[in-house]
Amino acid sequence: MHDGDAALRQALTDELAKVRAEVHQVDTGLRQEVHQVDAGLRQEMAGVRQDMIQFEAGLRQEMAAQTGTLRQQMAATRVDIIRWSFLFWLGQVVAIAGLLSFMLRGLTP
Repeated sequence: MHDGDAALRQALTDELAKVRAEVHQVDTGLRQEVHQVDAGLRQEMAGVRQDMIQFEAGLRQEMAAQTGTLRQQMAATRVDIIRWSFLFWLGQVVAIAGLLSFMLRGLTP
């Protein structure tokens, strides 16, 4: 039986060696694929980062232009408000002067 045990052991050892070789090949192949995928993802991420930087720069320029336009519109609106306020108060002064004139005419004999 020792010869049978030795033969079985040898067969198992040979089979285990084959399985180990196959596992090593699969492991090597998977590692290569992981490295390739990782390299591709890194390239994609670099491209996305570059796109984000360009988008941010364009957005900042657009915001600066819109801010300038908004400031001009606010300044123009401020001038209009001051102009209309002046006209309103001028009208009030004229109205009060007219009322006082009317009232003073009634007091004099």
